[in-house]
Amino acid sequence: MAQLLEIEFKNMLTESEYLKLINIYNVNNEKLKKQTNFYFDTKQFELLNKGCTLRVRVKENLFELTLKEKAQVGLLETTDLLDETEFQTLLNSHIIPHKTVFRQLELLNIFDFFEIALLTTYRYEFEYLNQLIALDKSEYYNYTDYEIELETSGYNEGKLIFNNLLKEHSIPVRHAVGKFYRATEYKQKKGY
Repeated sequence: MAQLLEIEFKNMLTESEYLKLINIYNVNNEKLKKQTNFYFDTKQFELLNKGCTLRVRVKENLFELTLKEKAQVGLLETTDLLDETEFQTLLNSHIIPHKTVFRQLELLNIFDFFEIALLTTYRYEFEYLNQLIALDKSEYYNYTDYEIELETSGYNEGKLIFNNLLKEHSIPVRHAVGKFYRATEYKQKKGY
C-alpha cells in the first residue's frame, strides 16, 4: 500500500502534565481516538534485534499492518490495510498476507511471527505550528503511561518546535522509547 518516512519526537509525561496539556490546547472527547496495537515478532525477537517493529493497529474497524524499520533519519514505515479476515488469520495462524509488508519482511528474511504484546492508546491529536501533536494515554497489562509526540516532515524544524513546546510548559525531557518496547518490556518484567 504505502511507504513513508516517519520523523517524530516523543517525551513521557506525568498524568498531571498530560491533563494540563489537554486543558491548555482545549482538546475534548470528540477528538479522542482509541487504537489498539497488536505487536508481532519471532520467538527469537529477530525484528527487535534488527531495530524493527511489526504491528497491527485497530481503530474504528480499520486494520493497519505496519512494519517500522530504522532509516538514516526517522523510521521507514511500510503499511498495508487488512480486512478483518486477514487480521484474524494473522492473529490465529500467524500468516501475513502477501502484500507490501510481506515483501519487506522477505527482504529481511524474517518469518514465523506471533503476537508478543498488546497495547491500547487513547489519543488526542491537534495541529501546533504546522506540526501534528499527539497526546497519548496508553494502557498495557494493568499499567498506564502518558506521552506527547510531535510528527514532522523536517527533523531540525520539528526538534526545535518540540523542545520549545516542552520548555514553554516546563516539562522536563524524559526519554520515551516506542510503545512496542514499553509494552513488551513491561509484559516480560511482570511475567504476563
